[in-house]
Amino acid sequence: MKRILCCIILLCILAPFLLMNAYAVSYKSAKEAIDDANDFIFQKMGYENYYLFKIGNMDINEKLAQYGSETFYNRPVFVYGDSVEASKRTTTGGRDIVKKVNGKDEYRALGYAVDGSVFPNPAFLYDNEGHAAKDKKWVKEPWNGKNIKYLYGEDGSIIKKTLSDSVLNYIKNWIQINGLTPTEVEACTGKRNYFVENAVGVPEKLKNNFEDFLYIIQPPTEHAWGLGIAFYYWNGYNNLNYKSFLIKPFDMVADDLDVGFYTIPGSVTEGSKVLVAVKVKSHFDIDLENVSFKWNITTKDSDDKDVPLDAGKYELQFADSSNNNNQSGTVNISAEHKEGLFYAQFKMPDRDVYIEFVINEDGKNPVESNMENNTVSTVVKAEKPINMGVKKYDLPYYALSREISYPLADQNIVVNLKKPGSGWWSGNAKVDAFNVGIDTKFLHNYQVGSPVLKDEEDDVIISLPNVIAKIQRSDFGDDPENKKWLAGNNSTDILTAALKTFYDVFVLKEYKYETKCNRHEDCEAEGCSGYVKETGYARGSRSGTAPIEVNTYVYNGKKDLNKKQYENKIVNNYDKDFKARILWTNSPIKFNVIRYMCDLDVNGNAINWRAVPGKYEREFVQQCSADIDWNIARSMQQDYEQARKAAREGKQDKSFYNKAVFATDKNLQRYDYPIKSGYYFNPTGTYTFEITTVTYKNNQNDTEEHKKLVNALVNSFRYESNLIYVDDNGNPINIANGSYKTLGVLTAAKNTGIGGKKLISVNRDYKKVTDEIYYDSKRTEDENKNGSHDFWKMSMEGYSLSGSLDSYNKYKYREYVAGGKVFKITETTKVTFIINEGNAKFYTHPKMPDGEYYITVRLSDIDLSKMSGMDYSSIKDVLKGVILDRIKVNVKGSIYGDIS
Repeated sequence: MKRILCCIILLCILAPFLLMNAYAVSYKSAKEAIDDANDFIFQKMGYENYYLFKIGNMDINEKLAQYGSETFYNRPVFVYGDSVEASKRTTTGGRDIVKKVNGKDEYRALGYAVDGSVFPNPAFLYDNEGHAAKDKKWVKEPWNGKNIKYLYGEDGSIIKKTLSDSVLNYIKNWIQINGLTPTEVEACTGKRNYFVENAVGVPEKLKNNFEDFLYIIQPPTEHAWGLGIAFYYWNGYNNLNYKSFLIKPFDMVADDLDVGFYTIPGSVTEGSKVLVAVKVKSHFDIDLENVSFKWNITTKDSDDKDVPLDAGKYELQFADSSNNNNQSGTVNISAEHKEGLFYAQFKMPDRDVYIEFVINEDGKNPVESNMENNTVSTVVKAEKPINMGVKKYDLPYYALSREISYPLADQNIVVNLKKPGSGWWSGNAKVDAFNVGIDTKFLHNYQVGSPVLKDEEDDVIISLPNVIAKIQRSDFGDDPENKKWLAGNNSTDILTAALKTFYDVFVLKEYKYETKCNRHEDCEAEGCSGYVKETGYARGSRSGTAPIEVNTYVYNGKKDLNKKQYENKIVNNYDKDFKARILWTNSPIKFNVIRYMCDLDVNGNAINWRAVPGKYEREFVQQCSADIDWNIARSMQQDYEQARKAAREGKQDKSFYNKAVFATDKNLQRYDYPIKSGYYFNPTGTYTFEITTVTYKNNQNDTEEHKKLVNALVNSFRYESNLIYVDDNGNPINIANGSYKTLGVLTAAKNTGIGGKKLISVNRDYKKVTDEIYYDSKRTEDENKNGSHDFWKMSMEGYSLSGSLDSYNKYKYREYVAGGKVFKITETTKVTFIINEGNAKFYTHPKMPDGEYYITVRLSDIDLSKMSGMDYSSIKDVLKGVILDRIKVNVKGSIYGDIS
């Protein structure tokens, strides 16, 4: 009921714009006017095709038949033949056949009526003063053809008079017998005065039986005025005059109820709400109580039989201005307001709906003589929803959003409008309401234009606008911008959303119509014609669905790329020279990546490219290396050569023996390095290595890889000698101040010998160069135009160097460095080992046994796998030891022998 009341309130607001009535009096053609009049006369009198287009050799005046004249309030007048001829026939000597009225020629007669009677012109001015005389005596039954007549005076007198033949012929010149006599009318309608009681200006004394005096030239119908003629004497019996009387159409008769549509729906789509409103107007001057009304709302079954509309299924509801909500019942209509409103609302089924509303069906409460205007009916045409074919739109792998434009309908829509049968369109159709239901979960920032209408009388052709909206990847659960990735490792997906846009469009069109006035008690006294022009609006609607399919393509990269295999091994492990090369892979430097995604405009063009986070963290991995090069800066041979040469030459000057005292005996010169025990033999030699490492780090610090490798190389250096030396206490020891029975070994870490003297000096020279591995994160279509170093491209997806160019070719997926830095660090250290840098003298033990003794400078093995925490510890190999320098010393004899 609340919904019905809402409808009532709404219609009260819209009432001035929606007013409709079935009793308009304009016609599209003369034929339409004739058909309307003939229908009425057939219903009342049983006369079929009363009016024709031609009688005898006379044609109907189609202009008057369709439009009438001002005298007849622009209602149809059915006149045949020529007005001049008819005027001459009925004009006696000395009288005018035409007179000027308001500057226009008005003939005595308009022509002929359908029965051959002359059709008097009510606009023709009176011939004399008789029309205003108070002593007029009216001729009863002028149509009976008899000379003996009864004259009824307006003073109540009755006189019997024999008319002369000339007077009788004058009457006959005007009228013929057409069958519309009181007796015939009573036989057909039940009332002698059915037509005449509507006559205007009837003499007061004769109003109860004026049908006996008034000959009906044109009977009134529902919408057309009638006309009659009567004859009277005045000023004695010397002058017989005539007077024409207008007869009101039945839609203007007082004491009447008429009903019309307040609004008539035209074509309506299945499932839409339909609201029908009717307005009952009262022409009674009293309050009406308990007036019966009834709605008949039906459809057709499969056998084309009427069946009531299923109230529950189609939500049928009723309401009226008396707060009733019944399909039928009674209503009160006050004399003050003189109208009642009735409403029916339902959901449109899939077939036409037939609507009929009737008020006071039996005409008994109140008593009415005219029941033709108590019923209205219409047919609401059912239309199928306009379901367009599915339009498909793709959001490609690389797009974050897309603006789309899709039609609401594939073709124009036609809405059929209804107006009262004889109303006329007075305005252009316009859009009354246009509702579009957008799926805002997936369609954003939508815009909908306005429908364009093409007005074609009862049909309105509607061109619906397109919907412009934005679709967004994030609505499908894939939101790379906010680090919410949907597809898994190296997988693609297609996410589909089937969306429907519902719409309905309502069209309103203004029309004009005339309706009987119920505003004045005396229209004539108020200067009212008895009709008022009203403005109404016809309304129609259509609805439909525009389905679209959005396919979102998803690809968010590969978790694992085809990594380049780098070497982890030792190359040239001192095999041919004192050089070695170590190759290893740096610990992966993890970095984040971005990819570029865009929006698509309504034409599918890429716009607004922007960086979004990549799903997978990438690793920067490169080949690292260490190049080691050992050199003998001063070999033992070189350092001992001066003393050895002096000994060969037998020189005795001590200054020649700077490093050692070699035997000068001729027989001992066959040995490389002959000595006698008890003399000094100083350790000597200078050795270097240079190591250059190349590593990759995310900082520019000195690397542990270089430092530890240098330390390992330094610690691998060994000076070994099995010569027996003597300490300050005369005790035999080895060069390392240890037991003479063991090999004396000196290292960088244990570099002190006899007497705590430093025998190995280590000097280091370190240099470092850092180069940033540059990258360019600007988007490029051509991978070769990307400014990033190839090392980066090897680590990211979408490049030939990483074996993943197909990701770009298929999905436009290419990664760029999101941030951070990687440096190539080249470190070089040169280490110099100086043996006995100060050339301290170390004496061999005088009792050292004769024999072969060896002095060796060597490198010990370096097991890289045990260098924990270093990237190269993964190398399961040993940097093997190697002898850098070696001499054999032959001891022959002792210092004691030289002394003795």
